[in-house]
Amino acid sequence: ICVCSCQLICVCSCQLICVCSCQLICVCSCQLICVCSYQWICVCSCQLIHECSYQLICVCSCQLIYVCSYQLICVCSCQLICVCSYQFICVCSCQFTCVCSCQLICVCSCQLIYVCSYQLICVCSCQLICVCSYQLIYVCSYQLIYVCSYQLICVCFYQLICVFHMCVFSYQLICVCSY
Repeated sequence: ICVCSCQLICVCSCQLICVCSCQLICVCSCQLICVCSYQWICVCSCQLIHECSYQLICVCSCQLIYVCSYQLICVCSCQLICVCSYQFICVCSCQFTCVCSCQLICVCSCQLIYVCSYQLICVCSCQLICVCSYQLIYVCSYQLIYVCSYQLICVCFYQLICVFHMCVFSYQLICVCSY
């Protein structure tokens, strides 16, 4: 049984004070790549006891090796063009929580064959079952103090792709503001 948890927390705060009319264009692209590999290693030692009956005693020692590698790639590009009087305050916070719980289930079938000698044949079938829950919390608060009229256009796009033992989190926020 293995439990894996990863948490991505990013907090952005910016304050912009301008004079006259302004235009703010921001493009942010973030990608989180998570690759996990599981390896299950088992060593079994068996002993055959013969006392008018045959009894097979096996002791198994197992070890689960779990390797995770995380890579976070973020690219932000912002352009500010300023040419009455206003103040723009933008605070963004996002939190990404990924919790995975895995369980390894093994079923073994053994057969003892006696042909002038004893031979033990065992076949094991293992299945790894993983359950992942993803939670994305994104909170933005904007405060705009202005003189004259303005227009604000914002487009946000979120995409989450998950494949077995591989999680790719793509987050893209595009905001175009025209004042």
